[in-house]
Amino acid sequence: MSRNGMLQPGQHGHHGIIPHKGWGKIVPEIIRNHPVNITATRDVADHMRIHGSYKGLPQYGPVERYWRGSPDWAKRAHVWGPTGVATAVDSHNERTRQ
Repeated sequence: MSRNGMLQPGQHGHHGIIPHKGWGKIVPEIIRNHPVNITATRDVADHMRIHGSYKGLPQYGPVERYWRGSPDWAKRAHVWGPTGVATAVDSHNERTRQ
């Protein structure tokens, strides 16, 4: 990715949240192709292996597909969201015990 969050010319990107095809077609292109929804991939093989096997290489497993295909902000949200909830609950419990 370049500094402005856009893909470099010729660089492959994966639509991480809103797919490019299927139900994603009903989403306006300006939203579907927004940098927040696109994850840069190293090369075409890296991108294609998120979707299936590619030139004899197997499809990535579920964890690796998630890791390589999800935007960085979504990966952080999956960690910080539950952590924040757990901290809030613990904090609330500490205050109500006193």
